[in-house]
Amino acid sequence: LKDRKFIFIDRDNFNGVLKGIKPRLAYRVDNTLAKNGTQLGVELNFNTLEDFEPQNVVKQVEPLRKLLEVRNKLADLRNKMGGNDKLEELLMDVLQNTEKLKTLGKEFGREAAVPATDAKDIISESRVARSETERTRTRDLIGELVGQVLEGEMTPSKDLIAVLDARIAEIDSMLSEQMNEIMHAREFQQLEASWRGLKYQVDQTETSTTLKIHLLNASKKDLVRDLKASSEFDQSALFKKIYEEEYGTFGGAPFGMLLGDYEFNRNPEDMYLLEEISHV
Repeated sequence: LKDRKFIFIDRDNFNGVLKGIKPRLAYRVDNTLAKNGTQLGVELNFNTLEDFEPQNVVKQVEPLRKLLEVRNKLADLRNKMGGNDKLEELLMDVLQNTEKLKTLGKEFGREAAVPATDAKDIISESRVARSETERTRTRDLIGELVGQVLEGEMTPSKDLIAVLDARIAEIDSMLSEQMNEIMHAREFQQLEASWRGLKYQVDQTETSTTLKIHLLNASKKDLVRDLKASSEFDQSALFKKIYEEEYGTFGGAPFGMLLGDYEFNRNPEDMYLLEEISHV
């Protein structure tokens, strides 16, 4: 604690301060994707306040990130099929040929998938892509569709768009259910509340040369360790930072208020900390 400094924070440098502190979470939640009673390990790092948003949390959880990629590919393919009956017809021709699906190559990293020649024919005949970049992307989308069928995640029918819509909706439900577990976990809620609460405080304060907000990154355990290591409260690193380095120093800026974001209960260590910190 003695080597840590109070950090000036305002609206302009908020995300910079957050990134410098590098808040991190590691916890476990029910694995609703597997639905087999197992748990999913979650590790999250936060560099900006936006990292607490669902779309950014998803990107840090590997199973969800991969599932989201599948969802986006299917949605992209579905959009390309809109108004392109030829594309749907060609895709159905491939998907409904069971024997062909079983014997196709491993181009897309699955046990069977659309070979390059078939994919090129579909793309060319349907005129779904103009540039090489679009052709490469469309080929990837077709590969994802075929892979989903081969893995039993989708069953082709005469209305392929309806099948795609159903699978996309299913994935959305899976993502939502797992994200609900992650973002409503106590660990996530506490950390998010701390940083959003601080952001609100900063945004609502008109800082100036005479009114500033400073932040000290210290856990309850840090404070207890510091106070117990000192013979008296006024020998603690916390006291020296608050009193000696500011009030007791020429040119220092005394604190007008100290706010701590901690949760206390009736255990002996919490009672000790409350008693000792009251002297500071």
